[in-house]
Amino acid sequence: MKKYMLLLPILVTLLMNGCVGGDEEGGGGISPNPPPGPLPEPGKITYALIAITGANQIYSAPIDVNGNLLWTQGKYTATNVAWQNPYYIIVDSTNTNAYIADAPLGTDGSVYKCALNNNGTLTNCSTIINNIQRPVSMALQGNYLYVSSAVTNGAISACNLASNPVSCTIQSATKQSNLEPVGVAVNGSKAYVTYGCVGADVCTNAKNALFSFDLNPNTGNISNPYRSVLTSTLSNPTDLAVNQNYLYISNFAFNSVSQLSTNLLDNGPAVSTIFKGNFEISMSHNGKFAYIINGARQGKNNINGYISKCTVQSSGLLNNSCTPLTDPVLNQPYGIAITGEL
Repeated sequence: MKKYMLLLPILVTLLMNGCVGGDEEGGGGISPNPPPGPLPEPGKITYALIAITGANQIYSAPIDVNGNLLWTQGKYTATNVAWQNPYYIIVDSTNTNAYIADAPLGTDGSVYKCALNNNGTLTNCSTIINNIQRPVSMALQGNYLYVSSAVTNGAISACNLASNPVSCTIQSATKQSNLEPVGVAVNGSKAYVTYGCVGADVCTNAKNALFSFDLNPNTGNISNPYRSVLTSTLSNPTDLAVNQNYLYISNFAFNSVSQLSTNLLDNGPAVSTIFKGNFEISMSHNGKFAYIINGARQGKNNINGYISKCTVQSSGLLNNSCTPLTDPVLNQPYGIAITGEL
């Protein structure tokens, strides 16, 4: 696995000890995809854009009215782009642009901007950020794109998309001694960053951390770091999403998602942990579903990867009965973004 070669010994140990789940229910194998449903009415079709790192490609598949992917109608897109390691993908709120983080192992990465078409394809892709170390997570709010650099003593960069060329400013408050910023999420005047060990030689609990920050939406500046005490459920966190008053944090080591209340980061405990994913988390635009990538091979079943579709309950918590969406095309998927109105 070219993406997580440094983590391979750890993953092997976890697999031998049975710590990484082999399926959605903890036994037997991934359940089959649900029966396909109809597409939404014309003009409201939603697509899933998936960064399939094992193929160095972006895959686009329409989503039916039930939130399930129609794999047989999917296709690779932007095939003329020389991706090295497409890792993370997000789309803007107007569904007109997609941003893809290309994070090759052992060298600096970049961020691409692509035009997002109504049919779910990407065109006119160009590099807007160069020479950024291990960009493995991004968040977008207003004119600012926040990009993590997952290296020890790395930081989050706030990149002003309204400037030409795009200008990035390293947010020094996110640079924490001997820690590696991995996932980033923003919501209004708050920013959240997970620290893990994507590029570390040794992954220990001391490397796991969650920080909250104050965020100035007008300037993009991040300040006032606060380290949450809620780290016991984190095990090499790789991504996070904020929805209502909850954070969903994916953990690579245990193929789990920790659900934390943003109001209880100082005294906890964690609300719950579900065993559904380990990489990017993307929310549908209507807030009904969370899509969580399972990128690494899962247990003895040797599955390339799958996507967990989890229903968001009225409380904001994810329902533990998530649906696995599988397809042979998912050769080490690491990033997912949902377009359209779903």
